[in-house]
Amino acid sequence: MWLATDDVDAARAIARAVRESSGGLPAVQAMGVPLASRRLAQVSMNLLDYARTPIPVVFDRVVEEARRHDVAMLRSELVGVAPRAAFAGRAPESVGLPGLPPDLCLDTYLGADARLPA
Repeated sequence: MWLATDDVDAARAIARAVRESSGGLPAVQAMGVPLASRRLAQVSMNLLDYARTPIPVVFDRVVEEARRHDVAMLRSELVGVAPRAAFAGRAPESVGLPGLPPDLCLDTYLGADARLPA
């Protein structure tokens, strides 16, 4: 998730609050890193089990933690693919992924209906 700041310390604090190993969300790995090409900071995450912690839960927690640091969230980024179920019934736009193409939905490759939740 891209933050509206270049403050890597804030990104690291947010990551610490959401990752499982620091007492945050189950099945979430997170770290705060600079996104040098954009002059922003990013909370980069691996979501290890969307059934335990779906994308919207992680998104909402990062937004909440960012607010505590007076930082806005700009957008999300999905590297790889995700099953529709990982969105837990929410539209990709609601988790910072406007215009998510169907080829980033795992269901596309499994032959299932490629529509994402509305």
